[in-house]
Amino acid sequence: MVDQGLTCDNPPANENAVAVVEQVTIPTFFARVIGVNSLTLKAYALAAMKGGSPLPANVMIILDSTRSMGDSDSDPNCIQATGIANPTKLDCAKWGVRVLLQDLSPCAVNLTSCGAASGNQSTGYNVPNAVDEVGLLTFPGLTAASYAPDDYSNCGSTNISKYIAQYTVPTSQPPYFTIVQPSSDYRTSDSSSLNGSSSDLVQAVDWQNGNTCTSSQYGIQGPGGVGTYYAGVITEAQSDLSAITGSRSYMQNLIVLLSDGAANATCNAGKGATCSAGSDFTSTTPASYGQNECQQAITAAASAAGTKNAAGLGTWVYSVAFGALTSDSCTTDSPAISGCTTMTDIASDPSKFYSDDANGCASASHPTITSLGQIFQAITYDLDTTRVLPWGTQ
Repeated sequence: MVDQGLTCDNPPANENAVAVVEQVTIPTFFARVIGVNSLTLKAYALAAMKGGSPLPANVMIILDSTRSMGDSDSDPNCIQATGIANPTKLDCAKWGVRVLLQDLSPCAVNLTSCGAASGNQSTGYNVPNAVDEVGLLTFPGLTAASYAPDDYSNCGSTNISKYIAQYTVPTSQPPYFTIVQPSSDYRTSDSSSLNGSSSDLVQAVDWQNGNTCTSSQYGIQGPGGVGTYYAGVITEAQSDLSAITGSRSYMQNLIVLLSDGAANATCNAGKGATCSAGSDFTSTTPASYGQNECQQAITAAASAAGTKNAAGLGTWVYSVAFGALTSDSCTTDSPAISGCTTMTDIASDPSKFYSDDANGCASASHPTITSLGQIFQAITYDLDTTRVLPWGTQ
């Protein structure tokens, strides 16, 4: 979409290109004998804000799979895209991740094949010269990293809830939040469909495209179990990014968190200095970790954003509010804070906060982008470079 004659201090909100027209009037010399005293010359240039070559990135997606994600979601876009008549919020979240994987670039756009992927569960599976590598984390976490395949590749036949760990301090394990290490085998070329036949990452969010699961049992499970506490998973996401070495340590790091924003895991500390038995935390976790849980998440996200990679670039932290409340829903925090405010403040800058606006929680930067499919597509758009367009492109 292109508008001409706009001033730079008054750009329209939905434009994605800029048109420059240079005009000059020059006097004539010989043409004056036929009555032409001057000529007007124009030069045209058109450039899209995005849509060029993709910027290589390391992307860590954090997917909320706590109890509330088992609630129904009536988003018509999700229903149409998933083919599920009554999808859960987790179904729609996984659909959003699929959109992301369809739009990111596993390898260079001019290759007909990315080549064979190599690696293992602990390192991820990557093709030669990958462009975008994507990892997946979910919370609550697991008691052992070896249980990760039960949370994505068994078509829901294993009851993952018995492997759920209690929370502890953000830098301790268990719980193990990382389900899939950064991988680029999610498509076999930049133009191919998702690779559900062999990609752990795709199987975690998809039942089609070569996978053998069904729409009722597939991918990341929503076991419930412990409550919501996500300072730890944000910390682990950044830890995974900081562990990247070699040439990829110079590439842009991203964390994408999807949640309702209300961290209310129980501590049951009573008068003691540690959380008591029966709480969502271990019995040795300091009681302070059961307090101000939403503020802890904001602090963890700020720490991630301030962590520089080998090129000196901080992590881009995207926050996607999914059913977040504008009321004071973080009950452990003093002063009180809402889930919406928490998700807003987790984003590393206002442009990286998105919301489905389900409960009045709107993104000031993206008020019209409210479907998860649109949101994840917009996030990938940030990884495209500018490009020159032919004049007249609409």
